[in-house]
Amino acid sequence: MGKYFGTDGFRGEANVQLTANHAFQVGRYVGWYYGREHKAKIVIGKDTRRSSYMFEYALAAGLTASGADAYLLHVTTTPSVSYVVRTEDFDCGVMISASHNPFYDNGIKLLNGNGQKIEAEVEARIEAYLDGRLEELPYATREDIGRTVDFASGRNRYIGHLISIPSCDFKNIKIGLDCSNGSSSAIAKSVFDALRAKTYVINDEPDGTNINRNCGSTHIEVLQKYVIDHGLDVGFAYDGDADRCIAVDHKGNIIDGDKIMYVCGKYLKEKNHHLKAYPLEPSSSPTLSTGTHTGHHRIQGISDEFIPPILDLNRLDNIISVDDGDSIIMAQKLSRELGLGVGISSGANFIGTVKALELNSINSVAVTVFADDNKKYLSTDLMNKEPIKEDYISPNIQLLDIKSL
Repeated sequence: MGKYFGTDGFRGEANVQLTANHAFQVGRYVGWYYGREHKAKIVIGKDTRRSSYMFEYALAAGLTASGADAYLLHVTTTPSVSYVVRTEDFDCGVMISASHNPFYDNGIKLLNGNGQKIEAEVEARIEAYLDGRLEELPYATREDIGRTVDFASGRNRYIGHLISIPSCDFKNIKIGLDCSNGSSSAIAKSVFDALRAKTYVINDEPDGTNINRNCGSTHIEVLQKYVIDHGLDVGFAYDGDADRCIAVDHKGNIIDGDKIMYVCGKYLKEKNHHLKAYPLEPSSSPTLSTGTHTGHHRIQGISDEFIPPILDLNRLDNIISVDDGDSIIMAQKLSRELGLGVGISSGANFIGTVKALELNSINSVAVTVFADDNKKYLSTDLMNKEPIKEDYISPNIQLLDIKSL
């Protein structure tokens, strides 16, 4: 956590904590930093807040003044910026959004060339520049001044990518979409229409001030009622920049992440009988192994009080246990070395994945999920130095790099 950049970028009320001049200066430094050895290419996306347009132009001005080319995706989603950065050979990506916050807030989120959160040391350099602790940067002149490029085609290619993912179409399935008057207004309906769904959309008329207002994933009751009233099969609600989604079924019941993971796991096991699925539990609270509430742990998101009724242990393989302290150190390591600001449960999942590989061939493909970022856990032991125990495996794990698929 820096002076300006938090766990999810530089956020604040527009022109109060986060000003147009801040955006210009961020653009100046980013354009110079990535353009030290070649002509830098930076791609910018934004959500539908009124101030997003101001920040887009300010960032583009700063980037081009430092000699970088600024490619504008216009209104788009945070995942699309990540996708375009890593597939279109950009040096850096910028998403202008304050996610689920009110319209008067905004933010600048920087992504590295892998489409991941930018490294903490780069954020620290930008903060030093904003505070005047670095020398003034040179301005590009003449033909070295950067260009501003309309890059809506990049967003369109992302839409094509989304359409290519499903293995079947959604013909005649009635799908409700709550776009939160935000970024998904520019993308979601096109995707489901192309997959031949019967698409019903609400809150897709952004006016610059109505993003997230009584709609979207933070007001799921709106979509629940809409799905029931219109007899739809399923509904999806997004937040302002569409990096989160909550689903409801035809009865308006919320389909949370646990149920979505169950459906995915069940489908994969049915399609591939060689696939193995390992449930994870904290070693200090082995509820799955004992069938009862026992002990306590520090891995938020993993219950130590009950076994969810949706969990069918008969469909799963060996239970893998992890130490909560080992998980904390692993999460800290992922953040420090790879710039992945994840929570303790993600550290636990990573360790569980390593242990799963040890149970199988080292050449096996192992998949896990990083369920959340770390911004909810800043007051937990995740922010403290964790003592290392002899049986911990996180200190011996060498993190090499992130590869984009």
